[in-house]
Amino acid sequence: TKDFTIRYLEAPENPYTLSGTEGTNGWYTSDVTITPPAGYTVSSTLAGEYAGSLTISESPTGNVTIYLKNQQGQMTDAITVSEEIKIDQDDPEITATGDTANYLQSDTVTISASDGTSGVAKVEVCKYGDEAVDITDSYEDGYPVTENGTYTFRVTDQAGRTAVTTLVYTKLDAEK
Repeated sequence: TKDFTIRYLEAPENPYTLSGTEGTNGWYTSDVTITPPAGYTVSSTLAGEYAGSLTISESPTGNVTIYLKNQQGQMTDAITVSEEIKIDQDDPEITATGDTANYLQSDTVTISASDGTSGVAKVEVCKYGDEAVDITDSYEDGYPVTENGTYTFRVTDQAGRTAVTTLVYTKLDAEK
C-alpha cells in the first residue's frame, strides 16, 4: 500500500472581490458578483463548474462558501466570504386611501407601507412639493388632511429603495 496526501492550494491573500449596486444599511439593490483575483476561476462547490465570476441574486441563508482554481488546475479548500451579502431588488409598497371625491372639512388618509425583503425604514409625506415630513412613527394611525393640495406619500426600505403614491384633494372646506 502507498500513502498519499491531498493538499489544497493556499488561498491568495485577497481571494475575492464583491461588486454590485450598494444601497443603504449594508444592502445591495442588484445581483452581487464574486470575482476571484487574476489567474483564478471561482465555483460555489469544489467539484462544480468554475468561471470568471459567480453571481448571487438573492440573499443567501448563512455563509457563502467559494472555491478557487488556478490556471494549472490546482484548487483551494473552501473559502468563506466574510461579508454578509444582503440583496433587496424589490421596491417597497405603499398605498394611501382618502376621500378625495366628496366635500369635507377634513379627512384622514389611511396609509399602508410594506417591504417583504429588507423592511420599511421610513414613511414620509410631502405636501405641495414642500419638504418631506417623516411620519414613520405615526403613519399607521392615519394622516390628517385639512387643506386642499397634492399629498405625496413615500416609503423607503432598509436598502434605500423607494415607492410613492399621491392623493390630490380639491374639495376640502374648513368653513363648511
